[in-house]
Amino acid sequence: EYGGGLDARIQGIIRPGDRKVLTAPAGLDRDIPTNALCWRDDTSLAFFAGVGGDFLRVGASTIEDLPGAVAAFSIAPYTESAGTANLVISYGSAANISKRNSAGTHSNTGSTVTAYQLEALDDGRLVRVNANRYQIHILPAGAADVLTGTWGGAITVGEAGRRITGLAHIGAFIVIGKEDGIYTYEPTTALMQNLTPNMPVHPDNCKGMASIGGL
Repeated sequence: EYGGGLDARIQGIIRPGDRKVLTAPAGLDRDIPTNALCWRDDTSLAFFAGVGGDFLRVGASTIEDLPGAVAAFSIAPYTESAGTANLVISYGSAANISKRNSAGTHSNTGSTVTAYQLEALDDGRLVRVNANRYQIHILPAGAADVLTGTWGGAITVGEAGRRITGLAHIGAFIVIGKEDGIYTYEPTTALMQNLTPNMPVHPDNCKGMASIGGL
């Protein structure tokens, strides 16, 4: 069950947030999804979440095994050069990234990189946080295989001692949440900026950061 909080979607009006109830299939009731999204596969539009070592699809609900049976950390969509749509799944440092195509097939064949947070940009590129947890890499749009594609070099975000805790984007800008603030990065100009230099440091800052409709 989730809900509460405030709904401020209508200008000038604030109302209590809606109460929602989601029933997990048996065996998953003790695990909490770390990342989830709505995505259309070959069957329908559905809600996908990594829960423990499984992949949960709600909407014609199924429980799918993740490669390696380790807990998922983040999920993001990516379309390969042949037009194949995938969900990319990261596992932190526990395993290399894997993918699930729109037909429901999971694969980690040839995967060479690990990732923590993932973020898909509007132009088809994919951003990942590497094992250092203070650097990001960008995969160009339309790689032949997202698991073997050539990622750009490491881009350091702020101080090395402060972890990245969330990723989002606004247009062409990548928004990076860290323990010590919110940063933006514009890949074309390579401009990195700390928008909140006076934010008190806290390990939970920016957790749950997300983009909605490109904002």
